[in-house]
Amino acid sequence: MAKQEITVTLEKSKIATTPKQKETLLGLGLTRRGRQRVFEDNSSIRGMIKKVIHLVDVQKGNQIPKKEKKSFFTVQEAKVKTTKKKG
Repeated sequence: MAKQEITVTLEKSKIATTPKQKETLLGLGLTRRGRQRVFEDNSSIRGMIKKVIHLVDVQKGNQIPKKEKKSFFTVQEAKVKTTKKKG
């Protein structure tokens, strides 16, 4: 049987958190906003996530969402296309 995995992403800043919550985030390896880690789904990891659930985003499986990056050229091309006049 394959082991279950969960992906944890730090969504919020850890500035206004308690020292225990900061230690939990460090234990999870989430040091900066946007960091993602994939863990084996077990009770110890779930307990750690439960302590900082208001700061993280949790997804089942090894699903790391890819964000589309907008480049300068695609933005400029979009502006040029909309400003051309007909006629």
